[in-house]
Amino acid sequence: MLCGVGNEATADEFIKFVTGKNKNAKIIIIDIGDEQIRAVRKLVGAKYSPLDIIVKKINALELDSFIKKHSIDWIETDGFLEYFDQRHLRLLFAQWKNVLAEGGVITFRDSFSKNKFDELIGSFRVWIAREWLGVTVFSHSKKFFENLIELSGFNYCAEPTLLPTFIRYTLIKT
Repeated sequence: MLCGVGNEATADEFIKFVTGKNKNAKIIIIDIGDEQIRAVRKLVGAKYSPLDIIVKKINALELDSFIKKHSIDWIETDGFLEYFDQRHLRLLFAQWKNVLAEGGVITFRDSFSKNKFDELIGSFRVWIAREWLGVTVFSHSKKFFENLIELSGFNYCAEPTLLPTFIRYTLIKT
């Protein structure tokens, strides 16, 4: 499942990667944006119609309304968690745990502050998103986030990325 598609280029890369590993994979792509969903549906219809791909406009906090418990093997997202405040991140992780199969994996990259300098960059990023892009994003600390991961019942590993405030995480449901 790709959670928060962003655009059709992201969906295309995700589909190619997944089907390169498993030609019979069932793929679910979700987003809350109408424009993103329309573009991805058009891509899937034109390029991937024989494959088992569901493209759905839905809030990620409602995954259990259409996905069976413990039926997803892998959830991928990128730059998605900044759209959730702390309370909604807790709800999102509960949804992910509910739909993820035992031994299932979640992979993502997002921005987290590790120190005061990162917090300053995060505040600037939040301001830019609000003032220039008209969207609300939230800045989260690495400490809060890793506590949330552990409290949610996942094991994880984290790796730095080329962007200093971004961290790549892999979570495993155990």
